[in-house]
Amino acid sequence: MVEVHLTKHERSRAKQRATRRLASITVSADVLLELLAVGVATYRGVRGWPFTTVSREQDRAWHDQLREYVRQEQQAILRLKRRRLVEAIATSDGVHYMLTEAGKVEAMRQQILREERELEEGFYCYVSFDIPVHGNAQRDALRSFLKAVGFTLVHYSLWRSRKDVAGALRQLITQCHLERAVTVFVTQELSQ
Repeated sequence: MVEVHLTKHERSRAKQRATRRLASITVSADVLLELLAVGVATYRGVRGWPFTTVSREQDRAWHDQLREYVRQEQQAILRLKRRRLVEAIATSDGVHYMLTEAGKVEAMRQQILREERELEEGFYCYVSFDIPVHGNAQRDALRSFLKAVGFTLVHYSLWRSRKDVAGALRQLITQCHLERAVTVFVTQELSQ
C-alpha cells in the first residue's frame, strides 16, 4: 500500500472542505426539521445588528459568526430548493418556504436518523416488511435506511432496534404509501 503525504496546506484545505460539507449537511437537516415542525417558515435573513455593550472585537466576532451562520442557512435553502425538497412562495411580507412531499419524507428521515432515545430495557422496535418484487428499489432503500438508523437483521425481512423511533417510522411509512407492506411494532424481545 502506497502512503500518501499531504503538505500542511493540502491537509488544511481538506479539513476545511470536510468541515464545510459536514456543516452544510447539518444545516440542511436543521432547516428541514424546522420546516417540518413549523409547517411554513419565513426567511428574512439578518436585517440589523442588535446593540450590544461588549467590546468592539467581541461584537465583531459575534457579528461574523452570525453572518457565517446566515450564509450557511441561505446556502442550505438553495441546496434544498435545487433538490426540490422546499418551495419558495413570495408574498407581500417576504419569502416563505414550504416542504414539498419529498421534503416531508426527507425531514422525517432526518428526524429518525437523529433520534437518540432508547426504549425501556428489554423492549425493541421491530420492522417487518413484505414488499412485492416490482418494488425492489423501495425494498433496497428501506433496508439501507434501517441499517443507517441502527436496526439489525433478526430474520429475513425482520429488523429490530433499541431506538424509540416507532411513531416517527410509522409516519414515514404512511407518507411513502408503504403501510400495506410494512409493519412497525414495539414489544419485548422475541425469543428466537
